[in-house]
Amino acid sequence: MMDKLQAISDRLEAVVTQMEDPATYADPDLLRRLTREQKELEPVVLAYRAYRKAEADRDAAQELLGDPEMKEMAQEELQEAKAKGITDGNNLGAFCTRAQAAVMTLRATKK
Repeated sequence: MMDKLQAISDRLEAVVTQMEDPATYADPDLLRRLTREQKELEPVVLAYRAYRKAEADRDAAQELLGDPEMKEMAQEELQEAKAKGITDGNNLGAFCTRAQAAVMTLRATKK
């Protein structure tokens, strides 16, 4: 699943790069298609990046638990990660549900 999300993130990067190319603006159909694709991919990629950051923050906090001087700060960071729903590697389904909801909301606003 994470590989698919990374592929979506990579695709968004490619779309943005292509949109930055001045030649893209010479083809209105291509520009329209890329803009649409960007708008569909962005909510998923933003949610994916937020998830990965929260995971990294949680992992860093867990490492700091062993340091007596940093233990209190680490516990606070773990509580923040828990509040974001990042408790272990098994909650990717909840993340995907939130990302899918973001895409559905975006599509509903287009209509």
